[in-house]
Amino acid sequence: MVIVGAGVIGLEAADYFNAAGCEVTVLESAPEIAGGMDPDIAALFRKILQRKGIRIHVNSTVKNFGGKELLVDMDGEDVHITTEAVLIAVGRTPVVEGYGLEKSDINYNQDGIFIDESCRTNKLNVFACGDVTGKFMLAHTAYEQARIAIDNIMGKEAYINYHLIPKVYYTSPEVITIGLSEKECVAGDIPYITRELPLTYSGKYFAEHKKDGAKAKMVIDSLSKTVIGFSMIGDGASEIALAVELMIANKLSIEDIGKLVFPHPTVGEIIHELAAMG
Repeated sequence: MVIVGAGVIGLEAADYFNAAGCEVTVLESAPEIAGGMDPDIAALFRKILQRKGIRIHVNSTVKNFGGKELLVDMDGEDVHITTEAVLIAVGRTPVVEGYGLEKSDINYNQDGIFIDESCRTNKLNVFACGDVTGKFMLAHTAYEQARIAIDNIMGKEAYINYHLIPKVYYTSPEVITIGLSEKECVAGDIPYITRELPLTYSGKYFAEHKKDGAKAKMVIDSLSKTVIGFSMIGDGASEIALAVELMIANKLSIEDIGKLVFPHPTVGEIIHELAAMG
């Protein structure tokens, strides 16, 4: 199987079919997989998937596809790939046509309906939520947008913070990213420092997985010493996403986190270890 696109859908599919015994090749036009992910975590993610036998080619664009053969531009060189199946996973587009929007005064384009942080459209009495908005097409994003919209409809001011929405890759190992990345800190002129550790600093993780390259990375505001971003690759990552979200949402400092009691042994202890560094 050839999978075109190395985003969350493409990589989850690649991991599943690889585990099922299929030979999988992933083609990604960008320089790295998992666009938007912390570059260090993304590079490690790619290496781990490749160790499992998944062939991954970045800087690769499909030029033509017919029958069971693809013509692919790999770093400027034309390569022919023969395959039994092709899965197109280059992203999703909101369906906004055919519902009468074109007859309304609501602002939208092919990327979705325009909404503000209260999930309100340009018409004050019209709200939108879910994939139709084109923002973070995740189930838990849709739930949160719906809650925000309903609160505002009922007269209670509420706003969504997309930085607090956990992004999860349900692969093996799992990958999560929450909050601000280094790139976003640079773009926003936010002073920051980073800390990272292999997950083997968690005794539980080491006992269950040994040294598999998994790690966690924390982004900290260098002035307030609060946690503003977090990424992790390793089994069980999705289960600690909420804890990290709460820490970022409540602006906990690394000193605050250091005072929390983490049950031992747990994978979540890696958060405490990162906070205690330095």
